[in-house]
Parts: sequence; C-alpha cells; structure tokens
Amino acid sequence: MAEAHAELGGPPGPECVTCGQRPAEDTQCRACREDRQRRSREEFAAWWSQLTRHAGGGAGGRAGRWRSP
Repeated sequence: MAEAHAELGGPPGPECVTCGQRPAEDTQCRACREDRQRRSREEFAAWWSQLTRHAGGGAGGRAGRWRSP
C-alpha cells in the first residue's frame, strides 16, 4: 500500500476535494477549510446585517404594518 502512495507522489491519506492536496483533514486541507470558514462567516455577517436592517422597528418595520386601527 505504501508503494502505491509513493507512486502517486503524495503522502497517504485523503485528498482535499477543493485543491487536491494531500493529506486532507476529512475532506479538505487546512488552508481550504479555513478559507471556506472565513468566507462563510463573511457571508453570514452580510446576511445578518441586511436582515437586522430591514427588521428594525418604527414605521417601516413589521410591527408598524400589522397593527390594527
């Protein structure tokens, strides 16, 4: 088995599904995993900012539209 890995040119273990680097941790190498997590945090922060901006109180908020006369 070690000979087969030596022929492939990389250390034994799983290959990163993003960049093909070996060894990977689970399905991604550390660099790709950290990059994906950073992008995910940035996307969530942007989504949360947009959500809280539109859900604020006042005349433009949800509560202002659903009050009975």
